Amino acid sequence: GLVVTLGLAATLLWLSFRTTPPQTFAHLNLVIASENRAASGPTQNVRLPLAEDALRISLALPEPAPQGATYRVQWENVKGPIGNLDIEKQDANAISVIIPADKLTPGQYTLKLFRKNPDGTEERVLGNYFFNVG
Repeated sequence: GLVVTLGLAATLLWLSFRTTPPQTFAHLNLVIASENRAASGPTQNVRLPLAEDALRISLALPEPAPQGATYRVQWENVKGPIGNLDIEKQDANAISVIIPADKLTPGQYTLKLFRKNPDGTEERVLGNYFFNVG
């Protein structure tokens, strides 16, 4: 009985620490703006707390993706780079990334896009994507 109880307790503990992928999403569609936030016009806003598990952001590409190119998205707040976001989906005109709701805190965010070419080189796409969380 003790072995079964310990096995069951270990399984429940393991399940409670395992991260489950987000199931529900708030959506945000962004277009690229100039490097300067002030010159980019009105900024999209996201209200906290999110009722969903995560924020799915669709980034309209400034030009169609070249054949074989992939992208990397770096996100930053006013203090600097936070990290890279995984690309959830990519087509010729847009890419989408997901930010878990528990990673969002109030403030201003910038997403920077980098194109990885088939030859292995990487180049920064001019412009930024901006949004605010409040």
